[in-house]
Amino acid sequence: MEDSASNSAEDAALAAAKAEKAAKMEEIRRRIPIEPTEGEIVRLRIVYPDGTKLQRNFLASDRFGFVLDLIDLDVFDHNLGFPEFRLCMTMPRKELDRVGASERADG
Repeated sequence: MEDSASNSAEDAALAAAKAEKAAKMEEIRRRIPIEPTEGEIVRLRIVYPDGTKLQRNFLASDRFGFVLDLIDLDVFDHNLGFPEFRLCMTMPRKELDRVGASERADG
């Protein structure tokens, strides 16, 4: 009986965490700007460890947090299953820090 109650509590906690994550992703989806087609455009290509690619245009004036939010959203939408990531440039080789909340798109 105790195991059943424990499993129910764990299931409820997992369901609540999933619902919270989904709500956060919907908030991110609403604030990511429409992909620009004109202006000072920067095209970024993100390559995931499994080889999957995400490519999108941003304005040069867009905050770096939009890029991080877009990656979070893409990972969530495609259920890629890695909660953390490092963003690296290839030329010159440089790892970009995952900036704090004040630097994200909402800050």
